[in-house]
Parts: sequence; structure tokens; C-alpha cells
Amino acid sequence: MENYTGMEIAVIGISLRFPGANNINEYWNNILNKNISIKFYSDEELLRFGVDEQLIKNPNYVKSPGGIIDNKDFFDGFLFGYSPRECELMHPQTRLFHECTWEAIEDAGYDPYTYNSTIGIYAGASSSFVWEADVMFSGKSKSVGELLAMQLSSKDFMCSQVSYALNLKGPCNNIQNACSTSL
Repeated sequence: MENYTGMEIAVIGISLRFPGANNINEYWNNILNKNISIKFYSDEELLRFGVDEQLIKNPNYVKSPGGIIDNKDFFDGFLFGYSPRECELMHPQTRLFHECTWEAIEDAGYDPYTYNSTIGIYAGASSSFVWEADVMFSGKSKSVGELLAMQLSSKDFMCSQVSYALNLKGPCNNIQNACSTSL
């Protein structure tokens, strides 16, 4: 017989988005088939994007902007109770986190609106000063108010927004520990 402490955590649902993988099955197939999901650009494409020609010629320059996630512009804000204006101000990583959380709960076979126990969130996100500055200084925030605009655009409110939107009653912890948070 095992001794339980009450501190056990069970991960019973999963969801993800990676470049070249919109779900766990696509991700696993990419691993099995050794698919590289990072897009590399030609010199001509990089020049069109405004990358300096000298930088492109540098042998140490990696000709990739990083991973590009598909369908990141198809957020169903209505499902989560957001207005179109709120969705426009919400940071894209927060939109994706809403979707992934919903999918993980579905994958686990739960309905958060009728489930009688706790479902919690422990997550972190990257800062985006450019996104936050655009929301706050472009005048876009006036339509919903500055406080709500700041909450929608900041990584610091991501977990509490999703917990509220999905009626989650467990722990809600925003975790930040520098560079490893983005992993």
C-alpha cells in the first residue's frame, strides 16, 4: 500500500502548440519522423523583411525568426466570455493559453463548469513590452478602460484570466523564473 501525503499532482490532460504541431499527436509524429519545425528563410525573404544585408552575410546569423505557430489568429473569444475589443487587446500568448487550457481539460474528460473538485493552473509567460506599450499608448485601451487593457495585455494576469474564464477553483499560480519560464 502506498502512503499519500495529499501533495500529489496528477497530470491527466494535455494540450500544446508548437511550430509545425497544432496538437500532441502532430508533435509526437514530428519527433518520431525527425521533422524540423523551424522555418528558415532565403536571403531574398530576409531582405524583404528588412533584415540588414550585412547581417544576412554573417556566417553566424541564423536565418530563422524562431518558431511560427499556426492558427494563432483564430481565437474564439466568445467561448471564453470576451468581447471582440477585449480579444484584440489580449496578448496572443494569453489567447493561446486559454485554448490550450480548454483543450487539456477536454482531453482529461472534465467539464470545469460542473466538476466538483479543484482544477488548478501553474504557468508562466514571456513579457512583451512592445505589445503592452502598443495597447497602452495607442489609444486602444480607451474602449475597455486602462485597468482592463493592462490586465489583458500583461503576462502577469494570464493564469487568473483563464481560471476565471473557465470557472477553475484550484490553485492559480503565475510562475516566473527568468529565461526558463519561456521553455
